[in-house]
Amino acid sequence: MRRRIRQLLREYKVSPGEKVIWDKDGTTTILDSDGAIRLVKWDENNIKDTLESVQDAFDNVKGDKEEELGFIAKTYERLKKLGILSTAVLGMLFAMALYGSTVTTEDLVKEFPNERNIILKIEPVDIKTIEIDEVIPTIIERKKLSTFLKDLAMRESSGKWDTINQLGYIGLYQFGDIALKDVGIDDKVTTKKFKENPDIFPPEMQTKAMIKLLKNNKHYTRRVYDKIGQVYNSVEVTESGILAASHLVGAKSVRKYLKSKGKINERDGNGISVKDYMEKFSGYDLSDLG
Repeated sequence: MRRRIRQLLREYKVSPGEKVIWDKDGTTTILDSDGAIRLVKWDENNIKDTLESVQDAFDNVKGDKEEELGFIAKTYERLKKLGILSTAVLGMLFAMALYGSTVTTEDLVKEFPNERNIILKIEPVDIKTIEIDEVIPTIIERKKLSTFLKDLAMRESSGKWDTINQLGYIGLYQFGDIALKDVGIDDKVTTKKFKENPDIFPPEMQTKAMIKLLKNNKHYTRRVYDKIGQVYNSVEVTESGILAASHLVGAKSVRKYLKSKGKINERDGNGISVKDYMEKFSGYDLSDLG
């Protein structure tokens, strides 16, 4: 048993400080040192049983479009929470919704704009049966808010909390004075004060400020969220891409980019563009922002 455990720890690349949870349902979950989910692996039979149960339950609500869409939406959220929304599972869920029901492709795109590209590839007229056995479970990396913040910090400052770049931006997320004012801490922290004493803006405080800034930028860009799922300059628009790019060059520049369908692609002082960050930070699940 101990040998098997050591083998699994090597297979999942578990680092010191991380926690492994083996559930009776066949799920293996890895939590990083901050307690965030880093990896979920599902037992093959468990996935098949889950999807078969979903199909059986969906048959009971067929005939009423409102109930059908409600069922698909609830199932989507449940599978998302469980961490098994791979492309294969999504394709099966939406194919099931389109086959033999009153739900149309347009209904699904409206209900799930973030999954537009997958939905539009499904041709219900060609679907005869849905083969559960063809779904191959894989290790799923869950890119959530905690991962987004870590990746953003690495991109902005190489993870150095007390750094100051050549343009005067500070900390993990490279705050400027405008951003510090936006999150309401400019009475305590300014770039000038930080240069004199970085301890006034410790890492934990920086991350809280970044989450506040993300929420603010979500509000500032709310009127272009209808562009999510569109593709400009060969890059799909996602919420995480919008918010990352807003941090890079400001929400106003991101609104210009989306309203112009990618034609107005402004850059920061280092030459990094809206499109660059849209691509770099595409596809994170930021539902924890609220």
